Amino acid sequence: MANVNLQVEHRTEPWGVLLTVRGSAGVTNLSELDRHILPIVASKPALVVLDASGLEFISSLGIGSFTTLHRGLKPSGQLRIAGANANVRAVFERTKLTTLLALFDSVEDALRG
Repeated sequence: MANVNLQVEHRTEPWGVLLTVRGSAGVTNLSELDRHILPIVASKPALVVLDASGLEFISSLGIGSFTTLHRGLKPSGQLRIAGANANVRAVFERTKLTTLLALFDSVEDALRG
């Protein structure tokens, strides 16, 4: 069973914002994710890299939060997802999020674009 805890951190870097998500992004803890996403959207960085290497599970509502982040960065900002495991990557592919966002193997790869 997926971890019910969610840990979210974000920090500003010279290139933009690194958003790190660990655990399970399910229905019961999306407020924690949104608490970090909303100020990022408000600051309009040119680049947000989402480090999903510690993300074990994501619900459709979690996908919605990432879509909100993506749309909030437009027209000039972009969101790149890094390090998603096979299960999380499969959810991104099934929900067609990969048509909007690029997935990378690591944060370093995402920074290289």
